[in-house]
Amino acid sequence: RAAAMREEAEIAQTAALVAQARDVAAAHQAEISAGTALERYHEARSRRTRPAAPFDGVVLTPRVHENVGLAVGAGDILCRIGSVRALRAEILLDEQFLGLLESTAPVELRLHSTFGALVEGTIESISQEPSGGELRRVYRILVRVDNDSGALRPGMTGRARLDAGTVPPVQHIFDWISRLLRIDFWI
Repeated sequence: RAAAMREEAEIAQTAALVAQARDVAAAHQAEISAGTALERYHEARSRRTRPAAPFDGVVLTPRVHENVGLAVGAGDILCRIGSVRALRAEILLDEQFLGLLESTAPVELRLHSTFGALVEGTIESISQEPSGGELRRVYRILVRVDNDSGALRPGMTGRARLDAGTVPPVQHIFDWISRLLRIDFWI
C-alpha cells in the first residue's frame, strides 16, 4: 500500500510538473506572439514613416546624412530632390565680348571632373544687367545642357567655349585700334 501511495504521489507530482511546463510554454508562446505582433507593428510604422519622393530624381541637399535622427513635423522639408535630365550652366562673360556673341550660338563645356570630355549646350538667356565692379563688368549667360545619361551633377565646374561666329580680319584690326584708342582716352 505505501508503494501505491508513493507511486500516486509521483504521478501527481509529474502531472503537476507537466501542467507547470505547459503553463510556462504557453506563457513563452504568448510572449513570442506579442513580440511578433510588436515587430509587425514597428515594421508597418517604419514603412509609413520612410520618406519617399513622388518622382525619380537626385538628392540636391548637401550633407543630408547629418539630418539622420532629426525630429521633423508633418510638412517639413527633409531634403530637396530635383531632376538632372537637363541642367543649366552659368557662364560669366566680360562685356567686351558680349557684342561678338550670337544668342543662338552653340556652347561647348569642358568639365574638370570628366577629364576633357566635351558637353554641348545652347544659350538659354543672357542677363540684361551686368554684375561686377567698376573696372570689369560681366554678364551672366545661362546655358541649357541635356543630361540624358545622368553623368552630370549640380555644382560641377569647368570651362566654356562660346562660338562667336566668323569675323573678317578687317574687323579684328578695327576692334584692336578702337581698344587702343579707348585705352589712350580713359587712362
